[in-house]
Amino acid sequence: MRQGRSGVIITTADETSWTKVVNHKNLKDKGLKTTEPGKRWPRLGIYGMDRSLEKDQLTDVIYKQNFAESYDTLAKFKEDFSPLYRTGRRDNIRGAWVVRVTGGLRKKMLEMGRVYIGWDVCRVEDEPGMTRCYRCLAFGHLAGKCVAKPVCGHCGTEGHERKDCGKTTEPAVCGNCKRFGRPAGHDVASRDCPYYLRQLDLLARITDYGC
Repeated sequence: MRQGRSGVIITTADETSWTKVVNHKNLKDKGLKTTEPGKRWPRLGIYGMDRSLEKDQLTDVIYKQNFAESYDTLAKFKEDFSPLYRTGRRDNIRGAWVVRVTGGLRKKMLEMGRVYIGWDVCRVEDEPGMTRCYRCLAFGHLAGKCVAKPVCGHCGTEGHERKDCGKTTEPAVCGNCKRFGRPAGHDVASRDCPYYLRQLDLLARITDYGC
């Protein structure tokens, strides 16, 4: 459970738990309303283009070189394709973009496996698009807006950040799994972290893949 813009956001383990929350007597007695958030579009990562390419240029080039035959106009393509943010090292001439697409366009682009951008052949992959806070280590918000106490990215202890950790010679401890009393003998950034995998699963449930 966390604070949202206009209420409280509750994440449940399954649909049965969600039904119990929605129909809870205390909510109705207090006149509180519950709504299920609408599903979001999938995210894709496009890797290997010139890093200087700007958002509008990216959309225009991808349309002209890859989808001009599939979409009548650029405007139609923009209804299904929207660049979100650039990613990758700033000192690298090669960059990547995370884009938001409809379920149908996602399927087509993953089947293609690549798109042509200028003279570059750029890899296309699913991108979860999860935001992680490097202050408290939780997902769903960024450090700049975090009001929680810092949690170390190495030892998992609350009260200091990784750069101030005095236990860097000891094995890593995942602060997220530690918080929930789960086995935490792994790095918080591990792709095999149970907490991370759970967040991926929750994200998949609210994503419209067009299936």
